[in-house]
Amino acid sequence: MLIVFGLLAKNNKCSLKKLHVANWVVKSEDHVEEFLFWTKDTNGVRPDIRMEPALDRAIELMIGDKFLLKTDGRLEVTDAGMKIFEKLNEASLLEIERKRLLAIKKYMTEANVERIFKVA
Repeated sequence: MLIVFGLLAKNNKCSLKKLHVANWVVKSEDHVEEFLFWTKDTNGVRPDIRMEPALDRAIELMIGDKFLLKTDGRLEVTDAGMKIFEKLNEASLLEIERKRLLAIKKYMTEANVERIFKVA
């Protein structure tokens, strides 16, 4: 998930919901297309985001390893976490995931994330 912070986080911070949306998006090109389609018509059918319990556990481990901090209900990447992201980024790992995240970057705002989870 450090790649999400490196590519999508504003001021190195993002919400847990945003991490879940990003995790869902990177799993398939169909998810990217579904998310982008919804951003053009937010009154249309919302993407069916699946919350991944393993992601929550991974986040807790990253907090324990001091790669992330949890403050005021938001997650923030630490300097150590950014160093790991930079190494991953330099190594050209996770190319598919990077491509998918960059495709949605413009639309992956906290406001859009909140709208996805808003109960009508």
